[in-house]
Amino acid sequence: MVSGAFTDVTINVPFEPIATFLNGNHRLNIANLGKEHIFTETGIKNFSAADLEVFVDELPSETWMRVEHCWIAPDVVQNPPTPDTRVSKTHYWKVDADLPDGFLAKAIFNYRGPALPELDLDLVAENEDSIVLVYRKDASEEWRLAEPATKVIFLPTDGEGFIRCDSLIAGEYAFANGEFSGFVSTYDIRDEVNIKVFPNPTHDQINIQGSLSKARSLHLVLSDASGKKIVTESLGNVSQNWTHELNLGAQPNGVYILEIFDNNGELIRQEKLVRSAP
Repeated sequence: MVSGAFTDVTINVPFEPIATFLNGNHRLNIANLGKEHIFTETGIKNFSAADLEVFVDELPSETWMRVEHCWIAPDVVQNPPTPDTRVSKTHYWKVDADLPDGFLAKAIFNYRGPALPELDLDLVAENEDSIVLVYRKDASEEWRLAEPATKVIFLPTDGEGFIRCDSLIAGEYAFANGEFSGFVSTYDIRDEVNIKVFPNPTHDQINIQGSLSKARSLHLVLSDASGKKIVTESLGNVSQNWTHELNLGAQPNGVYILEIFDNNGELIRQEKLVRSAP
């Protein structure tokens, strides 16, 4: 039994804990939401309460994981911060897990900041060029880039996109601005051609309409949010007022990435698609 604003409790256990957390059933209002899961097979797990999707590619053995989305600033690092850097003061994620050797998973971290009260407004108020995903094991370490990772920008000034961490490990993750050690690849998608994709979200069929100033041979690639290619189709040699239909009816509900390339391999359009049940 505890009471008061501050209470110290000592618990002795006959094993080495892999994680400690409070308020697992969310009965206290302490500015975080979390969810646990035991992975018994590869595939997708949406930790919806924590706003995180995890894609397990390699699973040597049954694996326990808990993800918490904390709507507060992370603890200040004990080491001096890297100059000219800024870590989010509004939220961060904590991943606890006992990961076996050979475990491999990706995770999608969404950033949202077009206007108040979105959590990442301070980091993407003008553009999304400098937002990065950073990682540390705990508050005893300095933040560094979470890598390997890929940032996907749908429009450079709408304040929305995601960063995919391509090798998820236990620890803390946050969005930040500034120069950190490491490298993150970026897809910055700008409207170089007139292409419309609708309806979005969709139950099944997607219509793609476009117009180019000169004829080009195009093809599309549809991938799931983990980056796995699902569909590749040729659009042929197109110019003005062309249309193409893409059917998602056979795919499970979720987020997909549509990419359109020209015959030189140049990415000319990328669109986030949402497939939902009717």
